[in-house]
Amino acid sequence: MVIAAFDLCETFVLVNKRTPEVIIISDVHLGTFGCRAKELSNYLSSVRPKVLVLNGDIIDIWQFNKRYWPKSHMQIVKQITEMILDGVQVHYITGNHDEMLRKFTGFKMGNLSINNKLMLTLDGKRCWIFHGDVFDVTMKHSKWLAKLGAIGYDTLILLNAFIQLNRPLLSSTILKTLQQVLLLIKDMIMSSAVIFISLLTVLSAIKKGKPLISTPATG
Repeated sequence: MVIAAFDLCETFVLVNKRTPEVIIISDVHLGTFGCRAKELSNYLSSVRPKVLVLNGDIIDIWQFNKRYWPKSHMQIVKQITEMILDGVQVHYITGNHDEMLRKFTGFKMGNLSINNKLMLTLDGKRCWIFHGDVFDVTMKHSKWLAKLGAIGYDTLILLNAFIQLNRPLLSSTILKTLQQVLLLIKDMIMSSAVIFISLLTVLSAIKKGKPLISTPATG
């Protein structure tokens, strides 16, 4: 049973929290319009893990803007800080959107550490944890394309939020047209990325002297 109480500030407090051994959270993107900070805050309020792994892109430094930092985003920082002070081991694994933190790899203060990867033993097995950008070819060859995609994604979120907010005021024809425009923009971004990555792969193969088409040996 979950026991609820209210303090003098009428803040809802969960007394009986779930206590998982490890929690892994990634791609929060604090500082962007697409961040689901309120939902994450509700989740963090319901748990008390032994280990919290922040697996990259927690703060979106690429798109960080001091003019957009709502209270719900600051609340996440506050909750994580409280966990650190409460004895939770917090491992911050760097990602691509917060790559500036990679210069602090190896930093450790109290229960907080910053690294590019992490090895944990779970149920007697070794678990390797790292952010997925290590497999992203655009991060290796064209970081600007990855950043452009991030901006495009955030723009789509804003457009979608505008459509949902004004749905009651829009006619079905206009609504359908706007939704088609959203899908078209999304497809254009994805197609451009695929074409560019394919081109990078070809150019890389040519540079290394590898054949573009392999043929079976004869004779």
